[in-house]
Amino acid sequence: MQTTGKFRNKKATFTAASNVMLFDERLDMDTKILHNMINYYISIPDFTLYKGIYKR
Repeated sequence: MQTTGKFRNKKATFTAASNVMLFDERLDMDTKILHNMINYYISIPDFTLYKGIYKR
């Protein structure tokens, strides 16, 4: 595990959301949106996303 807080880049040109995660009633909408935003950003070439950006 890396200690830098950096997400790995994905090699996909689209963002796919898991139906299991989307329809899980235990997760609130903010969690679902955050999950999909992270999946989107890590699919952008030459873009580095760090966990600190989303800390509140």
